[in-house]
Amino acid sequence: MGKLAASVAIVLSTTLALLGCQNVPSEDLTRRFEAHMALAEGYFEVGDFERARRPLASALELQPRAWQPHWVAARIYDREGEAALAEAAFRRARRLGPAHSELRNDYGVFLFRQGRFDAAVAELEAAVQDPDFPLRAVAFENLGQALEAVGNRSGARDAFGRALALSPCLSRPLLALTRLELTEGDVPAARRYAERYARCAPDNEESLTLALAIARRLGDPDAEAEASRRLRALQESRP
Repeated sequence: MGKLAASVAIVLSTTLALLGCQNVPSEDLTRRFEAHMALAEGYFEVGDFERARRPLASALELQPRAWQPHWVAARIYDREGEAALAEAAFRRARRLGPAHSELRNDYGVFLFRQGRFDAAVAELEAAVQDPDFPLRAVAFENLGQALEAVGNRSGARDAFGRALALSPCLSRPLLALTRLELTEGDVPAARRYAERYARCAPDNEESLTLALAIARRLGDPDAEAEASRRLRALQESRP
């Protein structure tokens, strides 16, 4: 049994134990709700969306005004390709829990994938305001992508920089800043970001293409030959 499946089984047994109690004090309703939500999250993580729906319904019976079940439902619909249903569920969750950073981040990512970049920026700007948000670096990374999509390069640079200040080896901000600096003509800065990326993450086509462009702009034939060789090897290794 995999780790995620084992976690689901453990949460399931916990949930059943809680549900077996009769006439529990009102404070135990929160524990019941949390058990249902943990079970739903566990099923969601392993891709068993049908089983995830049952504890979500039970959670809503316990706390009809809770935002979390709608948030999980929105992510399920999104994964299933049901954009309209996902949008509706995200909106319900937003009405019930507007200040929660994880919700704002996920909704922002959803909007970005739908091509609604201005709306995505608004959600992600709200998400990064919480200094205690555990995924704040990722939220800044997502914000940088949305700002870049609306043509705000300065804002994107700042957001990517904040992401790296919180998590110095995030690969997407490093590549994005390499690309931005190269586009704006600061080749030494682009090279510094490219070198940081090389220390943090494996080669990919974008990183090597940028390394090749930097080498050409700097007039460094050895670096150009090395980047070209590695890019060719990467392309030839594909099935």
